[in-house]
Amino acid sequence: MAERRNMKPTALKVNRTAIEKFWGLLLPNLADILPKVSGRFILKTQELEGLTIDLACENFPHQRVLRGRGGYIPVVPLLMRNGEDTDYWLSLHQNWREEQRRATTSLLYGTTSLTVYYGLDTEEDKLQLFRAEWPGVRSLPNGEFTFEASGAGHPHWQIDVYQNYKNEVASAQKRLQDLIEIFRGAPQVEDFGKVVEEEIMADLARGREMCLQRLSRIHFAQRALWPVNPWRGDENTASSHAMAPVDVKEVANWCSSTILYVARELSR
Repeated sequence: MAERRNMKPTALKVNRTAIEKFWGLLLPNLADILPKVSGRFILKTQELEGLTIDLACENFPHQRVLRGRGGYIPVVPLLMRNGEDTDYWLSLHQNWREEQRRATTSLLYGTTSLTVYYGLDTEEDKLQLFRAEWPGVRSLPNGEFTFEASGAGHPHWQIDVYQNYKNEVASAQKRLQDLIEIFRGAPQVEDFGKVVEEEIMADLARGREMCLQRLSRIHFAQRALWPVNPWRGDENTASSHAMAPVDVKEVANWCSSTILYVARELSR
């Protein structure tokens, strides 16, 4: 562990056979961890400046969600209520980048993201709760490697549920404005609308929105060695909580362990 703790981050570069090996390691574990109602797992791939892979399943082929960072992606059941209805859903999203040198067929590891959603299978809009991500490193012009979010924890957790709060506030403000427009000219309604609107805006003005925005941007370190290797705040020496995967087996182990841990915790 001491050797790994002091290693400089390096890019994980593999061929497509190694990527197939990753999924070969992971899929049997997912079959044991995730609800059996999923049926057979399916990989949705897209090739655009590299390779993007999303996990889907045969029994819920049309279950998709709008990802917080844009685009619709498939989800699979993560946890069921009373063995019947699915409450929690999981998206497993992974991407690999092409190398700059065209002569090579290798791909560079980009990131793997595990995102948890809440909602019934009959609900199109599911609530994005949180995600666990393990990004790789980016190459710099000088040949060095660094993480995209310098100094942050990798792998890490991120809280996403703030976006739902923001949407609810915007929706409430719009409904209020619509009511004011409908009943414009009625003094009591206009006075009531002004009071409610002032309360909403005062609530935001107290800093709640800014607080939640900051919270959604925090990379909560998932694998930190602070008890034995304390961090002093230097972004360039964050190896005590930022590390890149060295092979696809590490990523597969991280995925299955994180999914199992989340499912167990949500079922408490």
